[in-house]
Amino acid sequence: MKLIEPVPDRVGAPLEAAVHAPSFEPSTREDWAIRVRHLGKRYRLFRHSRDRIKQWLFGWRRCFYQDVWALRGVSLEIAKGQSVALMGANGSGKSTLLQILAGTLTPTEGTAELQGRVTALLELGSGFHPDFTGEENVRLAGSILGLSPDEMNRCLPAIAAMAELGDYLQRPLRTYSSGMIVRLAFAVAASVQPEILLVDEALAVGDLAFQQRCFERLRRLREQGTTLVLVSHDLETCKRFCDVMYVLEHGRLIQAGPAEDVADWYFAHLCSKKTMEHGRQDAAVGQGEGAFPEAAARITGVECLDEADRPTTVLRMGQRYRLRVQIRLQGACSHLVAGFYLRDRFGCEIMGSNTADASALFPSLRPGDRWWVEFAWPMRLRPGKYSVSAALAKDAQTPSYHHWIDHALMIEVVDPRAGRRVHGLVDEDVAITIRRAV
Repeated sequence: MKLIEPVPDRVGAPLEAAVHAPSFEPSTREDWAIRVRHLGKRYRLFRHSRDRIKQWLFGWRRCFYQDVWALRGVSLEIAKGQSVALMGANGSGKSTLLQILAGTLTPTEGTAELQGRVTALLELGSGFHPDFTGEENVRLAGSILGLSPDEMNRCLPAIAAMAELGDYLQRPLRTYSSGMIVRLAFAVAASVQPEILLVDEALAVGDLAFQQRCFERLRRLREQGTTLVLVSHDLETCKRFCDVMYVLEHGRLIQAGPAEDVADWYFAHLCSKKTMEHGRQDAAVGQGEGAFPEAAARITGVECLDEADRPTTVLRMGQRYRLRVQIRLQGACSHLVAGFYLRDRFGCEIMGSNTADASALFPSLRPGDRWWVEFAWPMRLRPGKYSVSAALAKDAQTPSYHHWIDHALMIEVVDPRAGRRVHGLVDEDVAITIRRAV
């Protein structure tokens, strides 16, 4: 079991993150693919089925229903070729917005304009007929998208190759599994060269090989200039594939901006809500940084040190470095967990660690104490730029935090060996033996 040593009486400069309030009003740019202005969708909720008849007969006297707004006052603009993620909890209005963009729902108020051929993958096998064969459903979907028979004949081999259904392509859809249906639906949506592609959680279905083919196809569509709107609960996927992220809550747009920054903000937002659900203090959450009122601990500095104990932000492959997180205790706390994440330029978490996983314990926790927590490892990541995020958790069981800072430190990994290639994310020493077979 490891012990964490107390810090000498000095700390680094405090780290603060800026809060950026997003603007949701559309611009006047002309290169837009999707433009939404003051969009709203209202549903009428009747308590009993007989209230519908009462409303028809006596609606002029009183109202027998309750208005429920799935969307209200949503304005956004998506440029041509842009990849956009829609995030939010279940019931926040993401799917409703996507259905309005696809034309399957009519808005109650506001407008939604789209420029270009739109292909939507909204629900598992939506629009498919169970008694038609896979090929018949493909041709039906193509005709709905406005493709001629000759165009469908040209697209059919690519769709069949993407779906990998074999002889099942000539069998009725009712004989398909759910995974086979979504493979066929995605193959149709991605193979007709859409100018705008709308995807609603469909990529969560299917095996690993299919998901990898889907993401590779999305990459190619992005390179070809397709505008992508993706609804997903997977922050890493959204950071990897999307340029911009919008967050919906209770039908309203609450945050927008670069995908990586908004993903970090959204994680902090979810953590603050989780803390309030557990009866703790509300969280004052800013973009890139979060701290709870009256927090017992706070991060005051983050730095990287080389083997000579010198601060550096340029790390050479093959050498050993220490990441030092500086902490100040502002109040009483019974437990404390310090940790960090290393993220790549897409915002994806590459590696991380914390004191709880390493069984490193604080010997005592008293208000006013200052601590250093150091994480040491040999640098084997491929050359590139990375960011460090640091956090202080209240314990190891619940996602409850004293303080965290995203992008607390930016580092660059360089390879001192000229002409050496790194295959993959990590440069490991691999032993190779060549022998003649007998």
